[in-house]
Amino acid sequence: MGQQLGRWEPLDVRAVAGLLSTAAVQWWIAGGWAIDLHLGRQTRPHGDIDVLGLRPDLHKIRSCIKGWDLHAADPPGILRPWRPGEVLPPRVHDVWGAR
Repeated sequence: MGQQLGRWEPLDVRAVAGLLSTAAVQWWIAGGWAIDLHLGRQTRPHGDIDVLGLRPDLHKIRSCIKGWDLHAADPPGILRPWRPGEVLPPRVHDVWGAR
């Protein structure tokens, strides 16, 4: 049996921008929200929000969300804790996070 983590409620774009406003590095909204932002309207409900950052800047982005539960999506199909100070290997392209 998997661990019950409760109801998934993604942040909205404004909340993400607020969290990352002090990152002092470039970051981008990606995926479905990026398309909607480009169009200037929400085209559909979104189950998550994708944020991109450059690999060398991940520690600065991470510092904006201290205390979050962060997991690296480590291929092939392993979701494991992303420990503070750990440099993610090149094969890891996704990090999942929750408060």
